[in-house]
Parts: sequence; structure tokens; C-alpha cells
Amino acid sequence: MTLDQLAVSKSAHIVGFNAFDSAALKFYGNLGLKHGALLKIIRSAPGRGPIQVKVLNTLYAVRRSDATGIEVAPL
Repeated sequence: MTLDQLAVSKSAHIVGFNAFDSAALKFYGNLGLKHGALLKIIRSAPGRGPIQVKVLNTLYAVRRSDATGIEVAPL
């Protein structure tokens, strides 16, 4: 399952990344979006808008196109 498929208010662990270059992996890693990190979907913009996620008590907006490359395991 990918991050964009996770429902609002659901939590999951990150299990992998697909189609990211090393710069993007470093960027998301610096935000706390790393393998094994726990996250929660706070809200999702309509259509192809961003997804708001909470990681380590911080809120981030993740582009939906990037969210399709983040593999998660729901809790």
C-alpha cells in the first residue's frame, strides 16, 4: 500500500520508497520520513492536492505524486 492510498486519520509505518533519487531520499529522511517511521494522515486535499501527514509531532504536506512512491504498512 502506498501513502496516497491510506485513509485520513489512519496510521502506518513506512516500509520502503519507490522511484526516488538519492537527493529526494535525503530530503524526506531529514524530515523524519525514513524506513520504519510512524506517521498519521491528518487531512487530504481534494483531487490531486497534497496530503498532510504527522511525523514525530510535526506536520508536513507531501505532494500526492511523491506519496505514490512511499510504501506503508497500516497499523
